[in-house]
Amino acid sequence: MKHSILLFLLGVAMSAMSQNVVNGGFESWTNKVLYEEPDTFVTYNPMLYQNGYDMTATKTTDAHTGSYALHLETKAFNDDTIPGVALLSTEPFGNSITGVPYSFVPDSVSAWVKHNIAPADSGVILALFMTAGSYVGSCEIVIKGSEPSWTKVGNSVNWFSFSIPDTIIVIMGSSNFFAGNGVPGSWLVIDDIEMGSPGPIQAEQIPNAGFEYWRTIQFEEADGWYSMNYASTSGLMAQKTTDSHQGLYAMQLKTVKTHFYDTIGFITNGKFGDNGPEGGLRVYQNADKVSGYYKYNPVGNDTALAGVMTWRYDHAMDDMIMIEERIIPLPPVMSYTYFEIDLAYNDWPLVDTVTIAFASSNMEGDYIGLGSELLLDDIHIDLLPLGTVENKEGSIKTWPNPCVGSFVIEGDQFLGLETEVVLYSSKGQAIAGKKYHVSFAGDNIMIDVSQLAAGSYIYQVKSNKGLYSGKVVVQ
Repeated sequence: MKHSILLFLLGVAMSAMSQNVVNGGFESWTNKVLYEEPDTFVTYNPMLYQNGYDMTATKTTDAHTGSYALHLETKAFNDDTIPGVALLSTEPFGNSITGVPYSFVPDSVSAWVKHNIAPADSGVILALFMTAGSYVGSCEIVIKGSEPSWTKVGNSVNWFSFSIPDTIIVIMGSSNFFAGNGVPGSWLVIDDIEMGSPGPIQAEQIPNAGFEYWRTIQFEEADGWYSMNYASTSGLMAQKTTDSHQGLYAMQLKTVKTHFYDTIGFITNGKFGDNGPEGGLRVYQNADKVSGYYKYNPVGNDTALAGVMTWRYDHAMDDMIMIEERIIPLPPVMSYTYFEIDLAYNDWPLVDTVTIAFASSNMEGDYIGLGSELLLDDIHIDLLPLGTVENKEGSIKTWPNPCVGSFVIEGDQFLGLETEVVLYSSKGQAIAGKKYHVSFAGDNIMIDVSQLAAGSYIYQVKSNKGLYSGKVVVQ
């Protein structure tokens, strides 16, 4: 009987070597509506979205005139405090601030505001005037306290050079970003910014001074994949194409400029973490390789990249530990070409997550070609066969078997160990898995099978002691 069970398990192992990557053929896409940005202004919203935070710059219908105004609010996120900030600029936030063209010499700057600024905080509206890259004038409006009704605020422009400006920069914040990040809860609503004229000539005004015009940040995203489309400033970096290897669609990945002053084209089946891509596909076996088809049209001497990272969860550290990382170049090809990324790790502990990522430019090199284009289709993962350790009589005790609703695995021999139990169908498909930590003697592992159809299943118990398998019958 023991011998027949091992033969059956071997058959399960051989049939469980393949697993689908979610939407690996890029046939399924969903339109995502993220947030709105005031035209000609940039905010912290793209960076907040990337981190899963609420927006700090939003549209409000509580306007002084017209339909809309700008609402800025300082918010706390985990251990950080981020003010609501809006910048009049043709470029995103980065190492330098560009502003917009402007060629008048105003004597004042004013705006209509409502606000509730915390006592230890202050809102600010700052206008800076530049000529040929040098600052020639400034106007700062500091806003304190609470004012629930529309009030006009303003200040004179301090000119420190007798030059006609060619650029204006306007920065607004619900907290004084020069003095720190501010106090959570401070808010400032702004409308109808106005440049004052010292004479009969009407002053040149900034674009969208009444915040009537907003752009919706939305795009189609491939289901199961994550891009930085939300941060793109020169076209989408990841979009659907009908130029496919098979099926209706493929992924078109393009190197573009972003709000973060990066030039990049990047997707992953996981998410973007502090140190790069992480998360991704849940697996119950070690990975053998990731494969697929691609076409690549670079700009200049550029190279696309394909990468795979495997991970496991460490119970003691309560963190994901990277097991292996492989990155390969994808050289230029004009027709769909097969690629594969081989993985070497086949040991205990087993990996439990596989991150797959692609870049349309060589982010590890000295040259990145703006506009380089990578097409991807039919991404697939192969998993290594399941290893088995002979479950000698008495080495693992389970009861009852057959069972109804649940069965128990005696936990004493796994005391203090990170232990994972995975159930497989008779066809070798992983259908359930959960991690346990046996913390005291007599602390048994109860496996819930109440949602499973009646039949035979294979259970696997994985720990630092090895990999044990057995058969359980659900009635």
